[in-house]
Amino acid sequence: MRANDETTSEELKVKIEQDHQIKLGCSTVRRARKNQGWTMGGTGYCQLVRDYNKPKRLDFAKQVIEENDDFDNVIFIDESTIIAERYRRFSFRKLREPKKKKLKPKHPVAVHVWAGISKHGATEICIFEGIMDADLYCKVLEHSLLPFVKENLPNHRFMQDNDPKHTSKKAQEFFKETDINWWRTPPESPDLSPIKNLWHELI
Repeated sequence: MRANDETTSEELKVKIEQDHQIKLGCSTVRRARKNQGWTMGGTGYCQLVRDYNKPKRLDFAKQVIEENDDFDNVIFIDESTIIAERYRRFSFRKLREPKKKKLKPKHPVAVHVWAGISKHGATEICIFEGIMDADLYCKVLEHSLLPFVKENLPNHRFMQDNDPKHTSKKAQEFFKETDINWWRTPPESPDLSPIKNLWHELI
């Protein structure tokens, strides 16, 4: 299971029979796997990092460690989409009871949100409609980031992921005009921002 965490009980059964000449049923394999602490759940998304970008991430991490950085003046920002009408794909029911049907909207309500967090507090959550492009992104920063930075983090560092609209020419010009101190991060490194771990609280 550690070599391949997607191995099914049927595949384990076949492998055990081939390697050890032991006849087992799939239910026995599943029970043994459960007794060893294995459980099944959804797979979480993470950024694929290509080999030529790995040294850049390592160098960034080493620099942070060498400088003993405590991120005291860093504001981490991100946007996400929250589905307002949803339910889990799995539910419990008693044996011999029929599956409980749940209403599922054809077009669930989705809310697009933007926010920033830091050791000195959080920005107000900005709710927006449509697809965020570079123009909308700059407007959001103007109305939601700049007031927070001015009041709480005048000597800030601004961490965002490397989404094209975040690194666009228009966005970079806006950073210069408004004195936003963009702290550049390595390519393919959205996981460096802790705000990525907070959106699930709104889901």
